[in-house]
Amino acid sequence: MKRILKHTLILSMLTCTLTFSTNTKASVADTSLNESTTNEVTTTYNLSETSLSNDTKAVSLPSDKSDYIKSDLSPLTSKVIVLDPGHCKKHIGARGYGLKEEDIVLDISKACKNKLDNYGDITVYTTRTTNNCLSTLGLGDCLTARNRYSKRLNADFLISLHINANENKNKTGALMLAAYDSGYNKRIHLQTTSFGKIALKNLHSLGLKKRGFWMRKYKGLHYKNGSRMDYYSIVRNGVLYNIPSVIIEHGYITNKSDCKKYFNTVAKRYLLGKKDADSIISYFGLNKEIISGKFVKDGKDTYYLTGDNNIVTGWVKYSGKWYYFDTVTGKMKTGFLTVDNRKFYLSPSTGEMCTGWITVKGAKYLATGNGSLVTNTYFNDGIKTYKFNASGKKM
Repeated sequence: MKRILKHTLILSMLTCTLTFSTNTKASVADTSLNESTTNEVTTTYNLSETSLSNDTKAVSLPSDKSDYIKSDLSPLTSKVIVLDPGHCKKHIGARGYGLKEEDIVLDISKACKNKLDNYGDITVYTTRTTNNCLSTLGLGDCLTARNRYSKRLNADFLISLHINANENKNKTGALMLAAYDSGYNKRIHLQTTSFGKIALKNLHSLGLKKRGFWMRKYKGLHYKNGSRMDYYSIVRNGVLYNIPSVIIEHGYITNKSDCKKYFNTVAKRYLLGKKDADSIISYFGLNKEIISGKFVKDGKDTYYLTGDNNIVTGWVKYSGKWYYFDTVTGKMKTGFLTVDNRKFYLSPSTGEMCTGWITVKGAKYLATGNGSLVTNTYFNDGIKTYKFNASGKKM
């Protein structure tokens, strides 16, 4: 017999993403390379009541296992991307024609993430979702924290979003800051330039002039192979951490035409963000769709139902976050979980897959961007090296 229930469900949503911002314009050198050790910081999760469904129509929960759908998605096989909207209200960006760089790039980031969240083979994190500066989270100053956040997540790519400025108000167009061919961690040069070509082409399709690549070298600072380091902090630390990291300058805030065509409304900024998403989709060959559905509460148990009233089992990506449903019962799992020989921790209150530092019964664990706990190894987050045992506990 099929059970009938209401699918109104309120869950306490757990925010698992740390936020950071820049403290300098991309065109200004970051002369501080201080890698001094700071105190370890455990993520504080912000809980807020968020409704996942307000539809009160009665639905039937199927008991026939033939009505179950096994998801083929997994955070383990998804690319981990960090979007970094540059600057914040404390460390302001460029100004022009009444516009603020930190506001523009935040809208670009939101649109980019919203589009990418519809794909099941990518997980997207952002360094900030507001204009607040959170440099006190223990990953160094605002600028270096962005790369260290990517390092802690073990990200596949870091994309920093900016708007250019110049005293010459006639300068216009998009510019890409990528790693030059230093010979050190050479794949970073190849990957950042390969992505950059795609990104410039897509922005050009909106009408932006392609200004090409800007690659600078730092005087007096050298990689281990003796080559001079890249000039820009985001790019340079990407090479050092072996995580491809680029800066996209989406035109000039000091150019009246660029402002009018691309920056002066939220809708125009969203178009830029969607083009950035297209570039990421193209570069990584993303093609998996998320499974559309809704969370359904049956007593103390939570399920995920498709529009055809099928119960989904396995991994589900919903609103950019990952959840796991038992492959036999279809019930949402919480707490510690082992899947494909990898350990995860799912929020006890919401089921959301957690990343970053996690404290459970006094023990500390670290989950990378794909959700898997760091186990039986040493791990360096750009500031400090930690040791973890086979269960994932920090030693």
